[in-house]
Amino acid sequence: MDYLLIVIVSFLSLHVAAKIAVAVGLTDVPNYRKLHIGEVPLVGGIALYICIACFILLHPKIFVTSNIYLFCCTLLFVVGVLDDRFNVNYRIRLIVQGIIVAIMISKGYYLSQLGTIFFFEVTLPDPIAYLITSTAVIGAINAFNMVDGVDGVLGATSIVFFLSLGMLQGGTEDSLLPFCLAINLV
Repeated sequence: MDYLLIVIVSFLSLHVAAKIAVAVGLTDVPNYRKLHIGEVPLVGGIALYICIACFILLHPKIFVTSNIYLFCCTLLFVVGVLDDRFNVNYRIRLIVQGIIVAIMISKGYYLSQLGTIFFFEVTLPDPIAYLITSTAVIGAINAFNMVDGVDGVLGATSIVFFLSLGMLQGGTEDSLLPFCLAINLV
C-alpha cells in the first residue's frame, strides 16, 4: 500500500510541479544542443525527491541514518533545482557534493572493502577508502547529472540501477527504497 501511495503522490507532484515550473521559468529551452520542441518543465528530479522523502517519512526506521540520508538528498535536491533554474557554478556544486561525502564518511559510510579479488579479501586503509568513496560518490552524482541532458536516458538508466540494487539486497527491507524508486520512474 505504501508503494501505491508514494507513486500517487509522485504522479500528482509531477503535474503540480510542471505547472509551477513553467510559471517560475524552471524549463529546458531548445538550443543548438537540445533539439526538442518548446519549453519542457524540469520536474523529474522534484518528483523523485518527493518520492524519496515520502518513503523515508513513512519508514523512518528503515535506515539507522534516515534523517542524515534525507538531509543529504535535500542538499543535492536544492542544488539541482537551483542549477536547473540558474545554472549554478560547478565549484559550488562540487563543494556541496564534498559536504555530502564528508557527512557520509563522518558517519562511517565509506568503501572500506573491495571484496575478494584473486582469492584475497581486499581491505582498504582509511585514507585510500576515503579517497575512493569520494571519487565514487562525486563521480556517480556527476555521471547521472550529465546523462540527464538526453531525454529518457536518465530514467531508463535509473530504473536499471535501482532494480539491480534492489535485487542485490535480496528482498530484504533494504530493497524497499530501490524498488520504490524504480516503480516511481516507470
